[in-house]
Amino acid sequence: MTRHTIFAGLILMAYAVMAADFGPDLLLAAKKGQIAQVRGLLDKGAAAESRDKDGRTALMLAAEHGHAEVVSLLLAHGSKPESRDKEGLNAYGLALLNGGGKGREQVLGLLPAPPHVKLELASTLLSESAYSSCFLNPKQLAELLREIKPEVMAIAAVRDASVAEDMRFVELAAADGDVVLNLQVRPGAMCVQQQSTDNLRMQIDARLLRRGDDAPLWQKTYGVGLRGMKAKVATGAAQYPAVYEEWIKSQTPAIYRDAVTALLKQ
Repeated sequence: MTRHTIFAGLILMAYAVMAADFGPDLLLAAKKGQIAQVRGLLDKGAAAESRDKDGRTALMLAAEHGHAEVVSLLLAHGSKPESRDKEGLNAYGLALLNGGGKGREQVLGLLPAPPHVKLELASTLLSESAYSSCFLNPKQLAELLREIKPEVMAIAAVRDASVAEDMRFVELAAADGDVVLNLQVRPGAMCVQQQSTDNLRMQIDARLLRRGDDAPLWQKTYGVGLRGMKAKVATGAAQYPAVYEEWIKSQTPAIYRDAVTALLKQ
């Protein structure tokens, strides 16, 4: 190996180290939308694909925070829009989910969108958690739940959430969807005899499946654990519909958003 070859190799190694050192500065500048700083760091050799602790590149951070000029610059310098963070999201997904302020639309227009998805909604009422009522016998309780139709409430609430969220690559389909979001709605009821009141709860098991597949792309249960709905007290059967509807409307935005996030990670 000649001296010239060794010297050239040392220069390349030093250059690589310097470029790597610029990574954190590039990430911070991109996150803040500091276009001049980003350009200067790239000119100094900062690696466009440098990543933070969450696996996010400068492009992802700029897109997430709605900095369209920075996104455009990074793309021109070879940043990869298909790169994904540790959660499986790319720059488009982060921009879509996190709003990105006023620059959101510009950012989304600069990045390749995911394939269009037709999402079909399906729901089932499962009433085995409605154990008892102080005001109704078992047959009457079952009839009331069928009359309330909490599973229909859930579908309507997801549709409302889809309008509010504006996840434009997802289209809700009445039938023949590419993917099915299946909701198993489990209203709960239990008579507290000492107080002559009913404790009402709700649980929804959400599963996302490609049509024809048995293995879910994503699944999660809502209404259990620390973030679940605490039991609501009903002093009469007439209060059931309002209590169940309140819980469903409070949880379905998260269900829809989580399902779309799962699609973005595919």
